[in-house]
Amino acid sequence: MQIAFFIYSLGGGGAERVTTHMAEYWSRKDHKVTIFTMASTESNRYQLPNSVALVALEIDGKSRGPLTAAWSNIHRISVLRKELRKHNPDIIISMMSPANIMTGIACIGLRTKCIGSERSYPGYDHSGRLWDVLRRFTYRLIDTVITQTDAGKYWIQKHTNAHRVVAIPNPIVLPLPANDPVVTPPSKTNRKYVIGTGRLIDLKQFHHLIKAFANISGDIENWDLTIVGEGENMTELKNLASQLGVRDRVIMPGRVGNIADWYLAADIFVMTSETEGFPNALIEAMAHGVAAISYDCLTGPSEIIESGLNGVLVKTNDQADLEIQIRYLIENSQKRKNLAMAGKQITTTLDMNSIMTRWDKEITNVLTRAN
Repeated sequence: MQIAFFIYSLGGGGAERVTTHMAEYWSRKDHKVTIFTMASTESNRYQLPNSVALVALEIDGKSRGPLTAAWSNIHRISVLRKELRKHNPDIIISMMSPANIMTGIACIGLRTKCIGSERSYPGYDHSGRLWDVLRRFTYRLIDTVITQTDAGKYWIQKHTNAHRVVAIPNPIVLPLPANDPVVTPPSKTNRKYVIGTGRLIDLKQFHHLIKAFANISGDIENWDLTIVGEGENMTELKNLASQLGVRDRVIMPGRVGNIADWYLAADIFVMTSETEGFPNALIEAMAHGVAAISYDCLTGPSEIIESGLNGVLVKTNDQADLEIQIRYLIENSQKRKNLAMAGKQITTTLDMNSIMTRWDKEITNVLTRAN
């Protein structure tokens, strides 16, 4: 079978990582796999096996206004359609709503079938008003829409004309790949660490984590905070740590290619996102035996964590309770150990083979309906 993907790029990110894992999985099953990216290869951060073909369409770029944007997207659809005619895959899987929309239109009249994949909670998608309208009326062109959670599935069913929606969570793939830059985590000697990871953007709300840590820092002198990732809020977050008097105890190395080493060096993982799709960072931290605390945001955490059993859920944006829960786990090493051990079971429930079996079933469903 010939399977294709369409995604903006293979730069750092959860959708990109899952795409490479899925492509590698199917290539090992002797399927012919091709990944089409809108961007060039310059931003790529994930390595692909030689058995996976990468076609950089180089059709990204910002538009100066609505008319230019409309023309650019027509051009993108045309280029993608031309490539689909050339490669003639049996199925194409698009990643994120703009790519879903363009792929659904590009596949009109072709033998190639389309599966669109939502990679965040669609109700909080910030792609823009035009994309919101197009998604509402064009998802009927997609054979199946895959969401990461049941909440996302219900949203798509209610707010678009998609005729089939299926929820399939992300798999957990271990060991995590190590890429450049390899950055050595801080020493564990006489220190313990709270860790947060992800893009340093408003949506992740790392300022909540810094404030909570600062408020209890005087009572936990052998603990530090690490925030791993890069993004537009880097300077702002460093300044906040300085203002709160904890800059020397907040470690911000930027992006690291060996994130597994940083999880293994950590004792508590905290996620303060306003919204998620299906948080890879959360499941990866749990898989590495880190006791997890997460805001109960839409969507993902409540479908991963049974609060008090394999992690702790905190009401979204309840910074006071977040501080309480971090302090409690810091002061109770046995509870940390119990949560960490229970959390590692995520590697069984989200095993790659189990999750990909569900994808295989949906592809078979799509191709069977087509015949």
